[in-house]
Amino acid sequence: MFERKSKDENIQKCKDLQKVIKYSFKDLSIMKAALTHKSYVGLFNITKHVYDKNNERLEFLGDSVLGFVVTDYVYKKFKNLKEGELSEIKAHLVCKTALSNVAKGMDLHKYLIHGKGITEQEIKVNDSFLENTVESLIGAIYLDGGLKPAIKFIYKFVIPKDGEIQIKSLKDSKSRLQEILQAKGEVKIEYRLVNTTGPDHDKSFEVEVYCNDKLLGKGVGKNKKYAEQEAAKEALLLVEDKNAI
Repeated sequence: MFERKSKDENIQKCKDLQKVIKYSFKDLSIMKAALTHKSYVGLFNITKHVYDKNNERLEFLGDSVLGFVVTDYVYKKFKNLKEGELSEIKAHLVCKTALSNVAKGMDLHKYLIHGKGITEQEIKVNDSFLENTVESLIGAIYLDGGLKPAIKFIYKFVIPKDGEIQIKSLKDSKSRLQEILQAKGEVKIEYRLVNTTGPDHDKSFEVEVYCNDKLLGKGVGKNKKYAEQEAAKEALLLVEDKNAI
């Protein structure tokens, strides 16, 4: 009885989320897989296909589809920028914070299928969990309907309408920090890579920024350049608001 009730509830979650994302799956089992965390698999024998066991394989697929679509968007929209600048913009749009905000915007935590050891509230504040689920959902849409609906989803939910404003702020963080610090005299500014985590296709970089060996800020991103920008943002808050140097 409990197993049947759980299955029915999970199918209803899928149907409810379809209304939010404005896409109806031909094969609902693919969507269910995208919403299923590995903590749930094993409780019941609910799947037959390899990709149905949990959303990890779909996350791998979705990450690649997302990367391609955003790269195409950035390349075509920002025609006067160099390769390094394009990479920064792409990283900004697909970083953990951006994707977790996408998930929070659609209350994605309400639709996830997970084991008893994880609560809905824990999912709601776990950016890695939310980021991975957005990527797996993109992978599921691509697998079910092809590239066109995946692109539509990404443009609707991932690429912000005010992207230029956010990108301008991102690009200016390091130079603004440098100007402020150098105005105070001779300084030595260093960005240090302190940690790298995750598989090769989905690495996360942690960077710290120092001024005269004093730690000012930390940042995390999908490449070192973006992580440096995030560290500079945090440092700017400290320098501008608290006059740290």
